[in-house]
Amino acid sequence: MLLLFFFISCDDGDIIVTSFDFEDTALTACEEFDSEGDEFIRLVYNINTDSNESISLSFSNTDFNGFFIGSAAQSDVINLSINNTREVVYRTYSGSPSGDLFCANVSPAEPIVTEEYTSTTGGMINISIRATEENDDDDSDGDNILNIDEDLNGDDDFTNDDSDADGIPNYLDADDDGDNVPTIIEIGNEEEFLDTDNDGTPNYLDTDDDNDGVLTIQEDINKNQDPRDDIDETGNAFYLDPLIADSADEELEQAENAIDRTFESTITIADLTLTQTDGDATITQRFYTLGTIEKTVTELVIPFTD
Repeated sequence: MLLLFFFISCDDGDIIVTSFDFEDTALTACEEFDSEGDEFIRLVYNINTDSNESISLSFSNTDFNGFFIGSAAQSDVINLSINNTREVVYRTYSGSPSGDLFCANVSPAEPIVTEEYTSTTGGMINISIRATEENDDDDSDGDNILNIDEDLNGDDDFTNDDSDADGIPNYLDADDDGDNVPTIIEIGNEEEFLDTDNDGTPNYLDTDDDNDGVLTIQEDINKNQDPRDDIDETGNAFYLDPLIADSADEELEQAENAIDRTFESTITIADLTLTQTDGDATITQRFYTLGTIEKTVTELVIPFTD
């Protein structure tokens, strides 16, 4: 394991050496919810049980939640200044530290903190958030169509195809044509996609599945955002029967889409200065990589409307 040694300067000329070694440890987040029920990250930390050290970074409840909204976006950057609500704390302990020291409501009595250094104002925190890369052979939206097969324009980039223009790329869209019938239902079998009206456009991309002149989304007479349960006395769904052209009495909208996405947030700090709590020693780092955390979230996406 690579050991990193940092020299700490003191006003009296003494030099203290600390390993400050977190290269092989995982960055962990402590998460909470605010009064509105929105999740946020209040603290991230690294611990080294070999050298009994930890480093942590705290946030206010509006700074950072580990992901970003917007299914078409692939990355985001947050820049924050270090202040009294965003602090970096480095500690050494009398024994092996654990996550209970950070995320628990009541910290354990052991191990004891033997040294503590807290950041001074002036440094900058950079958080680079990116959606993890999706592969050709993944099925990111779980609709039984591989990502690569959702590249309808054939440009070898499945992230820029959006059949219903709702702002959600097909590979993340559980309803590719925006008719409120899920793609996984409309494809039928995977060998030959279902095409009820034989117009050459498979149902999962066809906004009028029975070609009766009424959009599938509008054949939802009970207006519950699911046309499948509007059926005649023989059990035929209106949206698949060309002889039934009933329409809702108002213009209906697409339902929300729920998509699972995984994000990686890499946190770096520039011009970091840590000052000993009970002493004159300081640790300075011009540029320090705190680490990376991963978070998977279910994102509710409301389609864009004109």
